[in-house]
Parts: sequence; structure tokens; C-alpha cells
Amino acid sequence: MTKFGFSSEDAKRTLLSESYRSHPGLASGSPVRPGPHPFRKVIAASPRQIMEIWRGKAGLTPLARNSCPDLALRAPSPYRTVFEAKYHSAPGVVRAETELVRNIYQAFFYLALPRLLETKTHAAWDYEYACVLAYDATADGAMVQAWGSLPTEVKSACWTGANVYVMILRGLAASV
Repeated sequence: MTKFGFSSEDAKRTLLSESYRSHPGLASGSPVRPGPHPFRKVIAASPRQIMEIWRGKAGLTPLARNSCPDLALRAPSPYRTVFEAKYHSAPGVVRAETELVRNIYQAFFYLALPRLLETKTHAAWDYEYACVLAYDATADGAMVQAWGSLPTEVKSACWTGANVYVMILRGLAASV
């Protein structure tokens, strides 16, 4: 045990990563959700479009499979959390707004999927929180601006009303 309460083995067990095979010393497995379901991370699909997908007439399989957040925390961590981790470098506030909305919706989508018990091949799907962890690499801080432009009550409600925490990181601008 460390002074923080986790051994290195506990810390590894806690972290699930979409790319766990590339980081075998850090993560214990994938956060992929097993089993099909009829919902997708699609924003702005009409009810008609969804019916066509469900009927198999839209060029997509009717059921979504392998929903997988970028990262997740599980027991022995006291926080069962899914993460959408993004690196944003596209210029322009409108593009940043689009990505911000997409990322918040994806995090909420993962959180909204029902719980599943752990199996021999998959971690339990029993998350209580979601986090959008975005790095804003734009010259003008477009994603920070997009998040900052939202009313305080909307930003607050992401956390207090939806259990989605939005964290946007930004490095210091390089001096010339």
C-alpha cells in the first residue's frame, strides 16, 4: 500500500483503457461494454432515421456493439467513472463548440447505459460518473472559449444534473 491507499497492482486494476494493450503496466483491461443494444452515440438523428437503422435499412447494423469509452475507473477506486479523453487542435470556435457538445453527449451516453455485472472477459459496467477530459491545443483556446461561453447554470447542470464533469486543460502559450 502507498500513502494514498493503492498498491501499484490496485492502481492498475482500477484503470481500464481503450488502449490497454499498449500500456500493460498501467491498465488492467478494456472498458468496452459487452453486448448489443439499440442505441448509438449519434446526435441529431431523427426518429425516422433511427427506425430505419433499427430495421437494418440504413446501411448500419440495427444494434450497436462494443461501446467503449477512452478510459474508466473501477473498484478498488471509490469512483466508478467513464472518461471521454480528447485532444482538440482544430482552429475555430464553431468547431470547438461542435466537439465540446459531441464529447459531453458521448460521456453522458456511456453513463446512461444500464449496469452489467462483471464477466470472465469483461469488467462490470456500473459507472456513476462521467468526465470529459479535453486538451485544448488551439492557438486561441477555442475549446476553453466554447466552454466559457456557456451560461453558468448549464455548466453546473452537467455535473449536478447529469453527473458529467467537464475538464478542459490548456497549456501555456509559447512565448516568441
